[in-house]
Amino acid sequence: MGRPHIADVNFYDLKSNMKRASDAKGLINPSDKEKWKAYIKEHQVKEATCMSFGRKKSDSVKPVIINSGGDWDGFYVYSDTDEVALKWVPAS
Repeated sequence: MGRPHIADVNFYDLKSNMKRASDAKGLINPSDKEKWKAYIKEHQVKEATCMSFGRKKSDSVKPVIINSGGDWDGFYVYSDTDEVALKWVPAS
């Protein structure tokens, strides 16, 4: 069984997939507190760890969840300013 980890992903691919997820109503932002908390709990995301790791790469990281039933589903932190994108990869 693998361990959870944080992986670099292509910033532009993430932005493109965020747009697709938004169009499909599958993008979850922290302001949608109920859906956000449910996803974090269900998928055992270490939100604080991801944010801390992301801040080492950029001071302006933001969290987002893609939940539209595709390959890009997951918890991400990203920065438009520094073009940084990281994904929480759960244990497999």
